[in-house]
Amino acid sequence: MKWALLAALGAGLARGGDVLRVLDEALTKDEEADEKATKAAKCWCDKFQDTLDSRKSETTSTLTHLEGEHKVRESQNELIRVQLEDHQKEVADLKVQLESSRNMAAKEAKEVKETLKTHKETLKTIQSAIDSLPKNGSSDSVAHTALRGVEQSTKQQVEEAQQQLEDTSSTELVEGKADMLDIATKMHKQKLKQLASGLAASKKLTEQISVFRDQAELDAPLNQHVESLCSELKAAAQRRIGARQSTQVATSRAIGAGFARATADDATAVSLARKRLRRKGASTDPNALYIEAVTESHKALEDLSKRSQEVEQELESMLSGVSTNLNSAGGSDVPAEVKAAAEKLDGEAKATLAKIPELFEAVRSAAAASGNADKKLVDELKEQELAAAAAAAPAAAGF
Repeated sequence: MKWALLAALGAGLARGGDVLRVLDEALTKDEEADEKATKAAKCWCDKFQDTLDSRKSETTSTLTHLEGEHKVRESQNELIRVQLEDHQKEVADLKVQLESSRNMAAKEAKEVKETLKTHKETLKTIQSAIDSLPKNGSSDSVAHTALRGVEQSTKQQVEEAQQQLEDTSSTELVEGKADMLDIATKMHKQKLKQLASGLAASKKLTEQISVFRDQAELDAPLNQHVESLCSELKAAAQRRIGARQSTQVATSRAIGAGFARATADDATAVSLARKRLRRKGASTDPNALYIEAVTESHKALEDLSKRSQEVEQELESMLSGVSTNLNSAGGSDVPAEVKAAAEKLDGEAKATLAKIPELFEAVRSAAAASGNADKKLVDELKEQELAAAAAAAPAAAGF
């Protein structure tokens, strides 16, 4: 009976030792898979964060440049508005002066014409009187001489009035005012064109600023989701490491001679030694530049979003494997301490497995929104390029 009991005890110890060794091997296998999947996830997280940081830096730099350029353009437009007001006043004043000059010239010409008409009529009367005088007689001669003097004086008055009429008929002064008005009008029109061009440029800058801000606003939640996901993956990996080490400690204690007690420090040292051994064996055009930069950034974001499927699947496969391996290595012969530690590790794996789909989906959804913002931004920039080319074509052909 005694020997039978000892034999039964020995067999039990042998069976228990086999189960624990299988469990220890499963833990080692899971640890390797976990480390690989965690490393791949960290690499993906780092690349994603680098891409988002780069996008943020580029967008911030671009917005700073565009906003500065917009302020300069608005200042220039305001200056042109002030100049336009001055030109408008000048044109209005010159119009008044031109009209006044024309009225004065017309009035003076009318007065001179009336004077000339009077002198001519007087001259005609005098000449008629001279013609009516007799040709003989001293008295007639005296009258004739007197009338000739008056005739000569009147002729001189007619000539002076004629010259004055010619002088008043001269358009030199009026033409001078008209030339000044023409110059001022042309400058006014030129300033109007400059203002229209400046307003168009300001509008274009406003649209560019708007789409870049939209992109930045949509990148913000994406950045938050990536941080949440990657923080959870990192924390979960640390929790699994702790749970796995606890299981390894409990297993080491049970495997020790006749389930002899081993210290937690020794078991942890063994686990770290295993890890060390495994590691030893392991365009000059701004719009074109904007389009190129956004396209490259969009491509990187798109690639990372697609890669998230692989990272998620790899993590899910690893986490599912943890539960499978622990369950296959378990049994009634596993000591309670080992079983409790293994269940905690299994719980951590299942909890993470339940969380990550939602976290990854949030990242992909936010990445899709940022991607749409990228496309909208590129489309807007391309439309502006086409509009600028269309506006430049007639100018090049006509001038």
